[in-house]
Amino acid sequence: MGNTGASAQWQHDGFEFAGFTLDLDRAALFKDGVDLGLRPQVIDVLCYLVERSGSLVTKEELLASIWGDKAVTDDSLTHCIIEIRKALEDADRRIIRTVPRRGFVFDIPVRRLVSRSSGNLQPPGRVRPAHLAALIVLAVAATHALLPTDDKPGEVAATASGFHDYYEQALFLFQRRAVGDLDIARDYFQKAIELDPDSAKAWAGLAGVYRILSLERPGQNGYLQELKAAAETAIGLDPENGAAWMRLAHYYQEIDDVQARERAYATALRVDPDDPLVLASTASRLARNGDFRAAIDHERRVVASQPLSAVNRNNLSLYLFAAGEYEEAMHEGRRAHRMRPATPDILTGYALIKLERFNEALEVVRDWPEGVDQCAVSAMAFHGLGREADAARAVEHLARQQDGEAMFRLAEVEAFSSRIDSSFAQLTRIRGDLVRSVDPSEVDEWLFRLRMSPFLSAVREDPRWQKWAQHTYDLAISASLPQAKN
Repeated sequence: MGNTGASAQWQHDGFEFAGFTLDLDRAALFKDGVDLGLRPQVIDVLCYLVERSGSLVTKEELLASIWGDKAVTDDSLTHCIIEIRKALEDADRRIIRTVPRRGFVFDIPVRRLVSRSSGNLQPPGRVRPAHLAALIVLAVAATHALLPTDDKPGEVAATASGFHDYYEQALFLFQRRAVGDLDIARDYFQKAIELDPDSAKAWAGLAGVYRILSLERPGQNGYLQELKAAAETAIGLDPENGAAWMRLAHYYQEIDDVQARERAYATALRVDPDDPLVLASTASRLARNGDFRAAIDHERRVVASQPLSAVNRNNLSLYLFAAGEYEEAMHEGRRAHRMRPATPDILTGYALIKLERFNEALEVVRDWPEGVDQCAVSAMAFHGLGREADAARAVEHLARQQDGEAMFRLAEVEAFSSRIDSSFAQLTRIRGDLVRSVDPSEVDEWLFRLRMSPFLSAVREDPRWQKWAQHTYDLAISASLPQAKN
């Protein structure tokens, strides 16, 4: 394949072969400008083979390079090769040639594409996206090791960069929110405040940590008071800090003071409408009202200002999924997953079902832990492929789990399989459990989730839906009244 004028306009480092473009910067495989949507691990395997085109790459080398010390079987590599061959339309194994009992050869000519900004210099080695999150964590840990460890403020290096280091690390960990990140983020925000007690943004960040802790550890009520105190301190220092006003709104929401919550939210909109937290909160409200397009627009602005926030990327993927933008939802969901690789990329499986890529969905769920989502996606995929006996077994296994999440997913499976009456029956079972909880806010959250699910569109279009949803909310309100009078 000779050089063309188009290559001079190439903006990324990559490779070109057989009508395909492997974009290293975006970690994606394209054909005719269309992203083929390969999983990150699959892209890593393909990159490794393409970079060594014409040479034998052993299975052991691939497993060690892509998975490192993680214990995996040859099946993981086999599934990746299958996906690559399918994407490359390599049914006759001409592109990726198998060398029996040894490994693989990427056996067609490859042309290297160098970005226009790189000039004629060969770009440095690529950092594989599957390793990006780990490298970020290592960088944070290395920075932490260089910071003072003594908690006494007087002995902390009194430099401008000291505050900045603690604050930025706290913000990164809070936005990523992997296991253990919240507690470390709280410590770092507190250290930043010790260095600069007058920093409104650090106090607002600390309020955010207490907000999430109050949700994740509801039995420890002290977090709500800490949330209120930190938010009010931030507002006292900077009355135009939109994030601080939003955190105060969150406090009022948790204590069910609706009027105070709305006043705080209105103030946040007035003083700082472009603050990422204000935009994200507005996006959530728009989604609750069913305006997913506007919610997506707001959340895109949040992601643009905070590109390392796994939480915001995940929210964007959910809004895209609810709006029927399944390809882009998968893309954003995968990017969020790369920041938190310990969390399964659940949305990809459901998006593949909506795209009717059932075999791919079954391949994806192989790597998921056993549980509700694996059963639900498998049941839908089997049904879509006409494998009704397999679908029935997955549904049976899902039905045996008997918790609210399993019942919700079962309602989606039944609706997907055009069994609308059965889907309503499952939703009614969940309603009974929720109403007995005597918490209208939980019912409201659940109804919002029903409105978000594209699998339940047939249920929502059923003539029974409006009456059913209203009856559900009325039951929750009635159940809560005796408790409210005490």
